[in-house]
Amino acid sequence: MVINATPVGMRAEDPYPLQADKLNATMFVGEVITAPAVTPLIEQARRLGCVTQSGGGMFAANVEVMVDFLLEAGPLAG
Repeated sequence: MVINATPVGMRAEDPYPLQADKLNATMFVGEVITAPAVTPLIEQARRLGCVTQSGGGMFAANVEVMVDFLLEAGPLAG
C-alpha cells in the first residue's frame, strides 16, 4: 500500500512524491490530492496495473467523519 499524503503532485511540474519506478501491479496506490483529479502518480500507477484511489474518492469517503469531528470538537460544540 502506497499513499501520498503530501501536497507533492498538485502542480504539473512536481516530481513524483516517491520512487514511482518501484511500483508494481500488486500495490494499492492512494492519493489525498483532490486537484488535479488524477495526478501523475495515479496515472503511472494505473499504467502499471495498480489498484488506485484518487484524492477526490478519499475525500468523499471521509467527509462525513470530518464533519462529525469538527461539529463535536469545534468551538460550537456542546
